Parts: sequence; structure tokens; C-alpha cells
Amino acid sequence: YGNVGTIISSPKHPLIWDVASNKWERKFVAGDGPKGHFQSIAEYIPSLKKTLYLHNGVFWAYDFSNNTWTAGAKAPASTKGGFDSNACYDSKNERIYLAGAKSFACFDIKANTWKELEAKNQPDSLLNTNTSQMFFDSVNGVVLWHKTNGSIAIYDPESNTWTDLGDTSPKIPYKKFSSA
Repeated sequence: YGNVGTIISSPKHPLIWDVASNKWERKFVAGDGPKGHFQSIAEYIPSLKKTLYLHNGVFWAYDFSNNTWTAGAKAPASTKGGFDSNACYDSKNERIYLAGAKSFACFDIKANTWKELEAKNQPDSLLNTNTSQMFFDSVNGVVLWHKTNGSIAIYDPESNTWTDLGDTSPKIPYKKFSSA
């Protein structure tokens, strides 16, 4: 990562790409705001027109219209957005799902509350962003969790159940190359 300095790496002062001007813009924010810069999650919420940011259990909302941060609900101790946690925004239910290692939780945006989830058939470990990815399928209303090795599991919020699809990667012949 290198030494980027405290101003550049600070999430309190968002770095935003302006599509109209085709340039980066740095917003300096007065007052309080999030600390830390690595091991965090950030999700833009269109209905709020805000970015929700979680670092080490502290939740913040950035309001683009008035350039301010507001502290929000604290995450459960076991689900604090630690090292390389996965997250995705559920546009159907207005939730953010957060997964990492053995923890799985959701933040209900409308109620401003966190809930630890223990779903039927939940994977033993939800790993981290180095070994998995998590997405919300807005057509089917489910969370897709994809391990780097090709296996996929689906979380259905309606039934609070995981379904493991197993290894879905294509079986492409692997050819070893010689350096000789």
C-alpha cells in the first residue's frame, strides 16, 4: 500500500469521480467522521443518496448534498467489518449484508439496526475478499457468495436459508508449460 499519508488515505475526506467533468474530486469534510482506512466496507445507497461506511464496528453515513458524515448504529461485536469483510447492498429489502470468517449479519437501512444472522445451511466460514466475493441478485432477491475456487452458495433472505451449488467452475484442461 505504501505510505500515502494521513490526508490522502483518510475516509473522512472522500475522493469522488465526477462523471460530468471526467476528473477526481477531493471533498474535505469539517467536523467528525470515520477513522481508519483499511479493512472497511462502503456501500452507496441510492434511496438515501448516501454512502454507508463501516470500519471496526463504527458505522457512518456520508451525505453528498451537504458534505457531512453522521454516525449510525454500531455493528454487532462479531460482525464489525474487520479484515477484508465482504458486503453487498440488497436493493429489494434495503439491507446491507456483511460476511467475514464465521460471521454473517445484515444492516436494515430503514430501521437503522443490525442483526446477526444464523441461517440454515450457512457455510462454516464466509472467508474474506481475498478468497470470495458477495453480490446481491436484484432479479431473484438473493445473495450470491462465490468462492475463488468456483463454488457458489446462495442466501435467500425470505427463508433465511443457504443453498450450496458446489463447484460451478468450467472444467478447462490445464496444460503445464516447461521453461526449458
